[in-house]
Amino acid sequence: MLRYAKTSPLLTAITVFNELGKQCSYTYKELQDAVAALASTFKDNGIQKGDRIAAITTNSEHAIIGMLACASLGAVWSSCSPDFGESGILDRFSQIEPKLLITCTGYIYAGKVLSLADKISTVVDSLPSLQAVISFNPIDRDTSHILTLTTAKHLDWINAIKSNDKIELHFEEVDFNDPLYILYSSGTTGKPKCIVHGVGGTLLQHIKELSLHSDVVEGTKLFYFTTCGWMMWNWYISGLALGASLVVYDGSPFHPEKDSLFSLAKAEDIEVFGASAKYFAAAEKFGLKPNKDHPFTSLKAILSTGSPLVPESFDYLYAHVAPHARVSSISG
Repeated sequence: MLRYAKTSPLLTAITVFNELGKQCSYTYKELQDAVAALASTFKDNGIQKGDRIAAITTNSEHAIIGMLACASLGAVWSSCSPDFGESGILDRFSQIEPKLLITCTGYIYAGKVLSLADKISTVVDSLPSLQAVISFNPIDRDTSHILTLTTAKHLDWINAIKSNDKIELHFEEVDFNDPLYILYSSGTTGKPKCIVHGVGGTLLQHIKELSLHSDVVEGTKLFYFTTCGWMMWNWYISGLALGASLVVYDGSPFHPEKDSLFSLAKAEDIEVFGASAKYFAAAEKFGLKPNKDHPFTSLKAILSTGSPLVPESFDYLYAHVAPHARVSSISG
């Protein structure tokens, strides 16, 4: 996913937003350098091919850098969003015995700042396989909340990706069917069940859907409203393999304004815009008509997933969002 660091090093790879506005952006070269530094930190803490790295993380640069560094070592990535409860996290991660945990110390949602310090301490104490924890604060990027951990080494994100020496990113050779991701069933019929996704099959399927079905090419501005606990995050991040410029958002889709995501799409000239069918139904219920005063000029595709997109939502999107764009219910 980082081959464009050589062919188009100055191309924007990710631009990260939350409810407070723009947070940061990385070119493909900058992203590769951060991944190389974090992968080196992983190796220094004993991560090898086949080890599991778990993450309790906001949809941010931390998750993307962490996943890519994990994959470069042939390790296996598994993530959930910070709004999961302690039991929901442990029901998932206790099955996979992660060696390292990446976690945010808090997050912001609908204007509220929420701390995770107590939850993280409980989770770490309940996962005896953990050897190290890397924490970050997505609200104040200069500092991380101090965690009191007794069972695992604690590292700060800023130090974990800081390198005084030039580190070359090395990719561990893996087989086509070696594991890349561990996702989970919904947990509606007992504890969530692990679902392992292999390296080759996952990438091929994602490239097919992004390239052939969604017309994503180098430089395409790609957005998907998702959390790191939903499989659409894993799908969306594969846009990097095609040289897409990902617009990343974390927070409530309707805060501070009901049309926040549509406003972001206009401001960033997003070309492929994705969200859940539930989001589009809610937008219609709120009476949002983003095409009325300032029509979308860049949008060429709207993707919906999570559940079937009902006919009324198709009508709404063509009438009030982007009459010229292709609306596709891609999964659900």
